[in-house]
Amino acid sequence: MGQKAKPEIDFDAEIKKYNFKNKVKIHFHQIDAIGVLYNIQYLYLFENARLDYLQNLGLILTLNDLITQFPVMTVSHHIDYINSAEFGDDVEIYTRVKSISNSSLIFENIAVKNTNVLLAKSSTVYVYIDALTKKSKPIPEEIKYLFLSFEKGNIEGNIETNIKN
Repeated sequence: MGQKAKPEIDFDAEIKKYNFKNKVKIHFHQIDAIGVLYNIQYLYLFENARLDYLQNLGLILTLNDLITQFPVMTVSHHIDYINSAEFGDDVEIYTRVKSISNSSLIFENIAVKNTNVLLAKSSTVYVYIDALTKKSKPIPEEIKYLFLSFEKGNIEGNIETNIKN
């Protein structure tokens, strides 16, 4: 059985897309039997980075804010594993909103070590919901504008907003 080719990524061009990063250290409980970061741990790293991103924007500050301010459900998650992280590695997690539509948005993350070694790339689709009915609903204009402003307009999709500077 042949190995799947690793995705070709222009690292310098890729890193310029991101305006937010946080740093984590890989701990013993996160590694697998062969000494590398266990694959599911990337999901946790990326989810924590998404929450840090939202906190940085002031969108969520408490657990309740996840219900009242930004209630979303995950509908798709994809990770490309490119290189391995090991115990003790310092890893930078870059996070951005890639695109926004009427009721969904895509977050992207990349994990990097040693400044330029790409470990993994993630894409996650979330749908904005009514927290009571669990049904999708339009993302509020104010939230779209918040993301658009932070990402300096570098967001794909139909994100016209009625909010002016």
